Amino acid sequence: MILSLSLVLPLTGASVTRSLVIEVSEDAYIVADVNDAADTYGLRDENYGDLEFVKAWYYWNVVVEEHTEEQEVEVDGEMVTEEVVVEEEVEREHYVSVVYLKFDLSQLEGREVDSVMLQLYARDVVLLTPRYVQTFLVASEWTEADITFNTAPGWGQTATATAVVYQADQWYGWDVTEDAIGETEAGQISFAIMLRDMTQASEEVVAFPSHESGENVSRLIITYTVPAGAVAWYWWLVGAVVIVALVGLAFFGGLRLKRQKPSA
Repeated sequence: MILSLSLVLPLTGASVTRSLVIEVSEDAYIVADVNDAADTYGLRDENYGDLEFVKAWYYWNVVVEEHTEEQEVEVDGEMVTEEVVVEEEVEREHYVSVVYLKFDLSQLEGREVDSVMLQLYARDVVLLTPRYVQTFLVASEWTEADITFNTAPGWGQTATATAVVYQADQWYGWDVTEDAIGETEAGQISFAIMLRDMTQASEEVVAFPSHESGENVSRLIITYTVPAGAVAWYWWLVGAVVIVALVGLAFFGGLRLKRQKPSA
């Protein structure tokens, strides 16, 4: 009887926490020269959705130019006009890229979600210093085959999660629980990923494998709770069969002992 109870108790006991991994379904990055409103090189219409990587990157080329101008200077107690050499910082290219990720949330329907972590594997990291990389929730009405800077959904002013990236060949995580729960009914969720800080006259990049690469792809790690009693029907069936078998063995074993008992 004690053994049979031990089989039944797990089926009616406390809730269980389980985990689920959802890999990125679509990913791409977009690029623009924010100092070039005319988009001279057509970067804002370029699509980068078929590469084996996506990157949060910038290239900010601030140069020092010299020119001469006339200035009044004092010479032997008198003010005279002379030409002097003046240095001036001039912004040239200011390329910026933003990563877009999309995930299918259909597996979360009906689940009691506890936490959702966005995990990205930093494949290449070239940074002047550890940098904040931020996530922004965006609309999912885009495809990796068509997204460009001009067609990409915009992002808000406030990041939903932030992590510090400092070296390559390791995973980094962002807590996006609230975002994922809010988008569960929609069945999908998208994020824009970008570097928060930039330094003049510098170039920095953090690159992640895209799903085309087939390894270390971006993913959501979900933990969810299975309520007490919400156990698959076959476990109940297995438990019932085992209990019936044990009761049968006990009954027939008792009869056998009774028959073998010597008479007085």
